[in-house]
Amino acid sequence: WVSCVTFSPDGTRLVSGSGDTTIRIWDAATFEELSTLRGHEGWVSCVTFSPDGTRLVSGSDDTTIRLWDTATGEELNTLRGHEGVVRSVTFSPDGTRLASGGYDATIRLWDTATGEEVSTFRGHEAYVISVAFSPDGTRLVSGSNDTTIRLWDTSTGEALTTLRGHDALFNSVSFNLDGTQLASA
Repeated sequence: WVSCVTFSPDGTRLVSGSGDTTIRIWDAATFEELSTLRGHEGWVSCVTFSPDGTRLVSGSDDTTIRLWDTATGEELNTLRGHEGVVRSVTFSPDGTRLASGGYDATIRLWDTATGEEVSTFRGHEAYVISVAFSPDGTRLVSGSNDTTIRLWDTSTGEALTTLRGHDALFNSVSFNLDGTQLASA
């Protein structure tokens, strides 16, 4: 089964992650499969392109995050640190950092050049379902199955605020284009 999909920034490619542990890159106009990426040992739960479309990041229930070259399909790095399913991954707007959220209730910030974990944000009481950078990259929003949304300072790791209002589980958090509003669903 297909568990996640996303378009490339230029809209020419579509990527899907699946329960069969593969990632497939498709031509968005013809739906022809361009390549199949293999490396995960569990279902692929999240995928996203870098802002320039040259790299792809994937998260899996094998607890790893993998960084891929979209032109060659080569695996560039395997990031390890989460102690459970990696449920959400996102690039910073400049592509130099990566944020991930997982079933271990943490958000981790990574350097995309070195693959090193820069920091770990803790505060949620249940697994992190979604993470998103603000348009300027200075803040990160996370949504959790503890039904809270937290806003973080990406340079200090400090939780700036906790928003409550959901009385049930939700799946996604996002900033608007100028970073002045948040949405969750």
